[in-house]
Formats: sequence, structure tokens, C-alpha cells
Amino acid sequence: MLLASVLTYQSQHTNTAPFVLHSFDSLDSMVQETPILPHILEDSLDFSSNFMLVPNFEKSAHASSLVDLGTKLMVVFFAGSKEGARDVKIYQSFLYKGSKSWSEPKPILTPQWLSHQSGKFIKKLGNPVVFRDTFGKVHLFVVGVSLGGWSTSKIYQLFFDEDMESLKYVGELHLGMLVNFSHLVRTPPVLLQDGGFMLPVYHELADKYPLVVFFDAQGQMRFNKRLNNLRGQLQPSIVATTPSSCLEFSRSYTSDYAYLQACDDMGNVWHKPVRTNIKNYDSSSVLVNIGQEIVLIHNDGFNNPLLELYDLYGEDIHIHARASLSIFWLKNANEGIFERLLTLDVSKDKNGEVSYPAAVLDKDNLYITYTYNRKQIKYTKLRLDTLYELIAQAKEKSPAFFKEEDKEEPFIRLDDFYFAQTKSALQEVY
Repeated sequence: MLLASVLTYQSQHTNTAPFVLHSFDSLDSMVQETPILPHILEDSLDFSSNFMLVPNFEKSAHASSLVDLGTKLMVVFFAGSKEGARDVKIYQSFLYKGSKSWSEPKPILTPQWLSHQSGKFIKKLGNPVVFRDTFGKVHLFVVGVSLGGWSTSKIYQLFFDEDMESLKYVGELHLGMLVNFSHLVRTPPVLLQDGGFMLPVYHELADKYPLVVFFDAQGQMRFNKRLNNLRGQLQPSIVATTPSSCLEFSRSYTSDYAYLQACDDMGNVWHKPVRTNIKNYDSSSVLVNIGQEIVLIHNDGFNNPLLELYDLYGEDIHIHARASLSIFWLKNANEGIFERLLTLDVSKDKNGEVSYPAAVLDKDNLYITYTYNRKQIKYTKLRLDTLYELIAQAKEKSPAFFKEEDKEEPFIRLDDFYFAQTKSALQEVY
């Protein structure tokens, strides 16, 4: 059943009623059942035609965030001469579902405007996060820096008007007990049934760690909570999984492997993080609850066998952490076991990247945007049927890619970077 996961948070810091949470996808996009089409593999081979570039007239673009507005999608991202430059602005673009092009990007937030609204000098912006709450109100959080680099940043809260054309300033998030800086945001929240939300953020100065921040139905911050005592954990992504539990996945700054952490007891208990089988090379990832399963969109450039094949076809690919972007299925949450389903994209530029994914889904599709070579934001969509079919294949057999003892050769389509898992899948398509 493709239903929104509900998660109840009983606050130990307030006497108000408990929070009820949903996965960050809008509730009206959920359906009760998603059929698997008989020829989905054949259909999925054409999904590369859904790739589009969001227009960008600046030299650099990075860190998109995506929201479903019903008939259209909205993406926000930061762009300017380079990351951290004072000319960087937050841009907005729209795509009507079924359309073949994104609208011309419009700057909606500048450091100067935010300085005026906040009463504090802000020299650079980054990491916009946009989402729609259970009342349909669209919020925006953004990172602003006054002095130094990202480690001295603060998080600022805003929201859009009904026409999605202008922003209203709410305030600065006060997250530190002594000094309120070095907090950043990257991924969307888990929504509260009463209109509030739980926002994942992270501290980045010396001791890097993830937190969650709770907001009420009026969008007012209530309290924040550190998730664990691990060091070097950044950019947490959280999804609800059952009425009383959730999962969190963080970017690792110090470890070769990423960690997965479960919450329970209506969010009051965060269990010990589990080391996953996912190699993490200091790059942003995002968890998505697609209703029946959990998937991870993740950079796997150093551990993606597809990149090694390009040498066989005369293609020169510079292998590095952010050279490829893939979708993984969470096979076993208790043991932190993920399995690669498909590779979305590969950068052929020497130092290019396909990174910082953002995702949102409706009843039919998973929509994804990501940074493309630091020059533009790239977009694609993938049918949920396709993901369910690939997961079904993975459950039947877990192939060992490119091992000498593997008698069944995987089918690899270099044009759209699609992975079919077995020879039988190849025979079904043709």
C-alpha cells in the first residue's frame, strides 16, 4: 500500500499535544495501490528522455530543492559566479507536469534583501530547502553567512505568498545555547499532521553532528534535539517508516562508510547508529519513502562498476566520488544493507559532478533534481512502477556485478545509464 507513513512525536520538552508526522511527500499525492506494469522494463529504458536542464544564466549553480505544487513542480537553487561568492542568489523555476521545459529562473532572494530583513550583515547564501506543509503553505529555509565560511553560518526561515512570487521573512533559527552559529540545513522535513514539521539540520564547526528541529502548526520553532554522539555526521536525511518510527541517513565527513539511524517510541528514542554497506565520500544523499520501500539517492563514483566500463567503449571518465549518481534500495534496515538498483547519471567532464540530489514524489513518479557539473541543475523523473519492478528483481536475486564467477552478464545501457539486473531481464525487453 502506497500510504503516507505517520509518526507520532511525544515531546518531552513541552506540555502541548503530541506531534503526528508524515513522510515529507504531500499527503494528497498518496494512493492506496500502485500496480506493476507487465512491460515496465521496456518503458523504463526510455526514461532518459525525461532528463532536462533547468535554465541558468550564471556561471555556477548548486544545491537544488524540489517541491510538488500539484499541477507543477518548483525548484529552488543557488547560483552566481561560484559557490560562496557575494553575487550568489537563490533562484526559482517551475515545470508544469507534462511540459518539456522549465521556466526561466527568477532570483527570489539576495544577501542584501536578507540582510535588510534580518538586521544583520549577510555576505553569502546557500542550501535553500523548500517544502509544502499540510495546509499547503510553502516554506523556505536558507543558509546565510556573515563572516568566514560555511562553518559560521546560520539558518533563516521564510515562506512564500500564495502566488509563489515573493517571500516573507520569519526569522533566524536560534539553535545554539551559547553561540548561535555553524548550523546548516540541506534536506526537507518530515511533516506533522497538525501542520507542523520536524526539520533535519546539522552543526558543522568542530564537532559535526545532526539535529532535528521541531516546529508547531504556526511554523514556530519549539525545540531541537541532537540525534547521536558520532563525529563527522552532516546533512541528515530523514523519512518516517511506521506510525512510531523513522530512519535517518547522514553524510559522513570522517568515516569510509555511512551510518543509518532509527528512531522509535514516537521519536523520543534514537537508537544506536548502524554502519551501512554504503561507501560515503563526503557527499550529500537523500532518503525517500516511496510508500512500500525506502530508497537512497547517493553518489557512488568510487564504487560504481559502470564507470570502469567506459574504458571498454573508449569513453574517458574521471572517476571520483561525485562522478555518478545512483539509486539504492534499503534491503535490510537493521543491518544497514543497501543494494544498487540503477545509476541515474554520470558526468563525463574531467572534474564534473552529478551531486546533491533532491526528490519529491506523487502517485506515479519520483521527481529528482541534482547539481550537474556545478553549472546547471538537472532534472529527471522515474516511474514508481519501475522502482518497484527493480526492487522485485533484487528480491528474487542479488547479482554480484562483474565478478568472474557470475555466469549471467548484467545488461548495461550506456546511453541512459540504466541497469537491468539479469540476462532474463534482457530477454524480456527484446
